[in-house]
Parts: sequence; structure tokens; C-alpha cells
Amino acid sequence: PRPIGWEDSSDLSRAWSLYIALRPDMMAYGGRVMNIVNLDGETPILKPDVIVECKELVDWYKRARELKGPIIRPLTAEEWRSRWIEGLWEGLAEVLDIKRSEAERRVRGRRGLRLRDPQIVVLYKRFYEPNTMVLVSRARVPRDVKRMLVDEGIEVVDGVGFSRRKLEGVANILEELAGGESVRADFIELTPRARMLLQELLRAARSLGMEVSPPQLVEQALEALSSRLKERSSSSAPTLSH
Repeated sequence: PRPIGWEDSSDLSRAWSLYIALRPDMMAYGGRVMNIVNLDGETPILKPDVIVECKELVDWYKRARELKGPIIRPLTAEEWRSRWIEGLWEGLAEVLDIKRSEAERRVRGRRGLRLRDPQIVVLYKRFYEPNTMVLVSRARVPRDVKRMLVDEGIEVVDGVGFSRRKLEGVANILEELAGGESVRADFIELTPRARMLLQELLRAARSLGMEVSPPQLVEQALEALSSRLKERSSSSAPTLSH
């Protein structure tokens, strides 16, 4: 996601981590995930269950890119605005890494890391720590590159060409992941009975003058249940007698 805007420096400092975030081709999540953005977390994007990186070019493993990512400081909104006024190319080149003589002079002291594509693929794996990561290559991957990726825990599906059949293994991984809603608690759909109880409790709370939202009420109910379970567990624990 590159089209990210901000109003002032405080907005920019929050948006910057997302703006420069590492961006694999596909990030898949099991169950229902309503929002993968988490600007207040250690990483701005929720850890995916599966990453799929796709390589179309025959010599993709020879190519290198300059990766800046989290190693450069964010520009302030004022710096950004002045660069924009100075000119679109010169102003954006420092962030978008567009080669212009003026931008090249400015970025000289703020260079990123120049990594080959296989190294970037490994970086995705180490940074996001998905349960499974797959690299799909249209062409065959050289044995040494493939071995390096496999040693990093990355599954390599190469020589795919345009054959759907050769992608069956990847499809199976994603299909298995899609059945994982029962173990993920990021999003829970209430049963009809639970919705009715929640509405009754909300009405009762408001009749007593309590201003409480549905999420707060659910949280309090879960805390009460947790306390009761702990009490029951402690009361049923065996005791030592002298």
C-alpha cells in the first residue's frame, strides 16, 4: 500500500511505519480478519499465517533492490511539503528511490541496504514470521538458491510456467488455512442466542444509568467468567494434609 496520506508531522510519524513496511506479494490469514493494520504495534501489519511470494522473471534471483524500510528516519510533514514544492521528482525521489541528480545528492547520506531478491525473500520470512511461506517461480530456480531458501524454512514451488496443476500444493495450503476460524479469536460472530442476551444486558445496564458499549459489556462478562473459572479451579485443586 503506497497511497497513504497524512496531515501533519504527528500523522506522518504514525503513517511512516506503514509507508515503508515490507510488502510481500500475498499475505493470507486464517479465519476472519477485519483489519491487518496495527500502527500501535511493534510491526504495522498483523503477522500473516501464510506468505506467498511470486517470481515471474527467469533471472529474478540475480536482481537486486535498495531496501530502505525501517532503517531511515521519517521525514517531517514540513520537510515533505518543502520537497513537494521544490518539484515532484526531486521531492519524492528520496522516498520512492527514483534516480534524479538532485535527489541522489540528498539521499547520499541516507542510503538503504542493497539486497538481492533471494535475501529480500528471506527477510520477509524473518520479519513477519509466518507459519508457512511459499515462493512460487514461473521458471526453475537454481539449486543453490533453492537450497538456501529451503534452509530458511521457505517452500519453493518452481518451474510452474502457466500450469494450474503445479499450483495445487499452494492451493491446498491456503485451503487448509481457510478452515482455521475456530482457533482464531480476532473476530467472533455471535450466535443468535448470544446476540439476544447481549441486547438484554445492554438494555438492563442502560436502565440502571450505566453507559456501556457492547465490546465493554462482553469484556466485563468474560472477566467475570474468567474469575469464576479460576475460583472453581482453585477450590477443586488437591490440598496437602499433615
